[in-house]
Amino acid sequence: MLYKLEPAEAEAQVYSRGLDTLFAAKQRLAGAKSNHETATRKLTQMGNDCQAAWETHGRVRRGNGRRVRELYLKERKAKRRRSREYSRHTLSTQHGDEGAAARSRQLADRYAEAALDINVKRIQLEAETRKAFEAAIQLRNTVRRLRQTVEQTAAELRAAELACKAFLVREPSFRQFADETRESYEARQIFLQARRRRFIDEIGIPEEYREEVRVSEDSNGDVSFYFGGTEAYNDTDHAHYILFASGKPPLKRPPGRGRLF
Repeated sequence: MLYKLEPAEAEAQVYSRGLDTLFAAKQRLAGAKSNHETATRKLTQMGNDCQAAWETHGRVRRGNGRRVRELYLKERKAKRRRSREYSRHTLSTQHGDEGAAARSRQLADRYAEAALDINVKRIQLEAETRKAFEAAIQLRNTVRRLRQTVEQTAAELRAAELACKAFLVREPSFRQFADETRESYEARQIFLQARRRRFIDEIGIPEEYREEVRVSEDSNGDVSFYFGGTEAYNDTDHAHYILFASGKPPLKRPPGRGRLF
């Protein structure tokens, strides 16, 4: 059935949009609450991980720090002995004492190798300490970002709660309007159905087309009837009847007769 949008239907659409807006507000509230809870859980877990990382860094630094200092002193000692033996090697070579020069060179090389080994161990311990420190710093930065996320989701949650409260205050009036609109809409539908049947009877639509006929009322009050198309009511060779509001005799084009004008 074709007819212009009546006030009752317009009100029903307004009510429907109001309920959709309320439902969307509730959905946003639920989403904001879920996001805030998720961010808070992540922040708590990451905070615990960060605390554990700093404790690990403290243990590594204390344990490696003492060892690094010991290795540093040993390395300096080995380098001093290396330098001393190299000096002896040079003096022995100048005095022609090849045996002493060879022994000094052998000891100098041994001390140089020992200093290099100690240096490698010290660098490994320092790298281990630095790695623990960097891991703790990375977790600290992550915690800071998560804290910002929690603050942001908290603000979004507060905004969603305020928006939802504004609509919840209006929900009872929405419900009351729903009942009133439904009753008005149903009454309007009954009226339109009766009006449609009166028009169909007045213009004399054949009985076999009364279920499929489509009725359209123009702004000037003229009423058009479409039926009897090949596949649909307005398909090829459909019928077109017009009931004029001015009282002129109705125009009737039966199915398969071409256009009226």
